[in-house]
Amino acid sequence: MMNKSAAFTSQHSDIHITSAAFGQLSRYCQSGFPFEACGILTGPAQALSGTAAIITDIRPVKNISRHPEQSFVFDPMEWVKTFYDIKKNQQQIVGLFHSHPGGTAGPSIADLAGFPNGLDTTYWIVSLSLSKSPAVYAYRFVEGHFSPLMFTQISV
Repeated sequence: MMNKSAAFTSQHSDIHITSAAFGQLSRYCQSGFPFEACGILTGPAQALSGTAAIITDIRPVKNISRHPEQSFVFDPMEWVKTFYDIKKNQQQIVGLFHSHPGGTAGPSIADLAGFPNGLDTTYWIVSLSLSKSPAVYAYRFVEGHFSPLMFTQISV
C-alpha cells in the first residue's frame, strides 16, 4: 500500500470532486474522441489527512497506445513530468482516469490486467458512447477486482 501522504488510500471513505474538475474531466475526455483520453486526478495534500479525499484538478497525460481507440498507455516522460509538477505544487494523486469512447464506464478486462499491482488509488472511467453527456464512474481496486465508489460533486 502506498504511503497515505503519497495518494488516496483505502482508509478514505468519501470522495468529492469539484464541479470545475468534473467539467474538466468530461470536456477533456470528449476532446479526445474517438481515442481514449487518460490522466491523473489531483487534490490538495491536506485534503488527504481526514476521511474525505477532494479532487480539484485533472492532469492530462498523453496516450501513446498503438491502438488509442481501444486502449491507453501513459507517455512515460509526461507521466514523470506531471508527477513532479503535482508534488511541486503541493498536490496529491487522488486517482487515475481514462475514457471508453465506444464502451460502458465499467472496467474492461484490459483495465483489470493493466492496473498496477499494489496501487491504492481511485480509478475513474468516462464512457462517451451512450449520449452527448459522458457517464462517469469511480472505482477502487480491492482484492483483485474493481469495486464501485460513490462520489459527490461539490462547489467551492
